[in-house]
Amino acid sequence: MQRDKLYGLIIFVGAAVILVWYTFYALIYAGFYHGIYGDAPAWIQVIATLGGLLSYWGWAVILPIWIAALLILVIAMWIGWTMLTTPPPVPLEELEELGLEEEEEKKEEE
Repeated sequence: MQRDKLYGLIIFVGAAVILVWYTFYALIYAGFYHGIYGDAPAWIQVIATLGGLLSYWGWAVILPIWIAALLILVIAMWIGWTMLTTPPPVPLEELEELGLEEEEEKKEEE
């Protein structure tokens, strides 16, 4: 695997992992800040956060920050995906050879 593709894969996977972690953390933090969970398991905290705290004022702070982080991480994932799927550039030697051949063909036609 070429270096550019490897960097693209690292950026894409890293941004995706951070996005999932940050989303989960934002939901849990909202619940802990509100102080309603205690020692409940994490999945119960997420469900309770989604169901019971939509009117909680903390979302006015958490939601814009989460959306900003979401946008930044989606852009990073897009850049990583583009690096991963774009074919490698043509080496300069081949471009020079192609350019010289085209010039020779034009001179022969004239």
